Amino acid sequence: MADDDKAKIEEQLDAWRTKLDELRVKASLLKMEYRDRQDETVEEVEKHYANAKAKFIELKDAGTAEAGKLGAGFVAAWDAFKQAYDGVTEDEAG
Repeated sequence: MADDDKAKIEEQLDAWRTKLDELRVKASLLKMEYRDRQDETVEEVEKHYANAKAKFIELKDAGTAEAGKLGAGFVAAWDAFKQAYDGVTEDEAG
């Protein structure tokens, strides 16, 4: 093989190494962006959970007369948590 051909091939291999390294950096950045979005989503679901738990504690500690009013608030909080959680787990599956 001629030296000129060897140099061209080596130059092409170096160019592909650079492209491959750039691709690896892009993949790493995408992973970080995905993780950041997931962290935000989990925080939102945790807020719904905390709200549902607080409503349950109110309901558990309430007297019989207050239980009816508080029960509706708990059900709404539970439904909001469940919907948020299901949205996250469906996104992971799809």
